[in-house]
Amino acid sequence: MKRILSLMLLAHSGLALADDWPNWRGPR
Repeated sequence: MKRILSLMLLAHSGLALADDWPNWRGPR
């Protein structure tokens, strides 16, 4: 259970970082 929660947290922070970096996805 803890592993799934930590994975979700990692994915969430990863998405937040992607929002800070427009270069990662290109222009929207």
